[in-house]
Amino acid sequence: TRLSLVIGSTPGNDSKLSEEKIAGYRNFTNKLWNISRFVLGSVRAGSPGPSEGGETPPIQPEAITLADKWILGRLSEVTSKVTAHLEAHELSAAGELLRDFTWNDFADWYLEIAKIQKSENTDSILLYVLSDLLKLWHPFMPFVTEVIWKEAGFSKNFLMIEEWPKAKTTHSPSLPVRSGEEFARIQEVIAMIRNLRAEYAVEPGKFVEVTLIDAKNAEMLETQVDVIKGLARVESLTIAASGDKPEGSVAATAGSVQVYLSLAGLVDVEKEKARLTKELEEVTGYIASLKAKLDNKEFAGKAPVQVVEKMRANLAEAEARLASIETQLATLQK
Repeated sequence: TRLSLVIGSTPGNDSKLSEEKIAGYRNFTNKLWNISRFVLGSVRAGSPGPSEGGETPPIQPEAITLADKWILGRLSEVTSKVTAHLEAHELSAAGELLRDFTWNDFADWYLEIAKIQKSENTDSILLYVLSDLLKLWHPFMPFVTEVIWKEAGFSKNFLMIEEWPKAKTTHSPSLPVRSGEEFARIQEVIAMIRNLRAEYAVEPGKFVEVTLIDAKNAEMLETQVDVIKGLARVESLTIAASGDKPEGSVAATAGSVQVYLSLAGLVDVEKEKARLTKELEEVTGYIASLKAKLDNKEFAGKAPVQVVEKMRANLAEAEARLASIETQLATLQK
């Protein structure tokens, strides 16, 4: 309830408080709880946990991998911005930043990578990020963060009296300075492979064969093979600075990277062409009907503004879908 009242509200304006919004933040509270349980359980499974002798919160570990460097950089950036928002009494903006970092950056990306690149250093970073995250969330979620803090054993003190986290430098001589940009490129590649899988209805459980062509970033991509394969369910990954489109594959672009996903043994190409052709005809007809209505001056003049705007939005969405289908068909023809 506290989160629902604070996040999404602006000073001086009325705010609708619904059961759906409260349920959404209940789910987020569960998410933070589960993140914490996973981190503490993962660390303690391989070594003594922080509650077994830890008397001070974790200090910032060294970043070894690209993902380490990225998450510590993001934590520092978010800490700085959240602190600035709170000092300016912009509570909602601070909460939204924290929610996105917690759910997207930490849970969806770093925790998943930590399962792949498991090491003692990864454990140290997980504990460090979690301890600072609990401090940042404490003004918004005082009760659940205090319970997690006690269970984690980060300190003998109450979380309430711990020092507020400060943004820290994360430079490391063993890692490139542009690690944020490089990790963003890895995220783009993984997202594009996932999109191709979804577009061509590749079963979620099946592993795929992927080729990446990038003249500028081939060397960097090579260092992230295990991350790409693990997060995109790739069995065979080929990376090169140049090359042609492999036969029987579909293509997409992620920045400067050409992504090719082989459909051999995964998709019946002729059946997929027939499905896309049928969908193309349906979308084309839908677009024609929308345009006919919008071009009708009598309809446009009498219809409510909201109806016309919704119809234009539907048209734009349909045209985007048409372009996507045409691209998919063109790729299958090659």
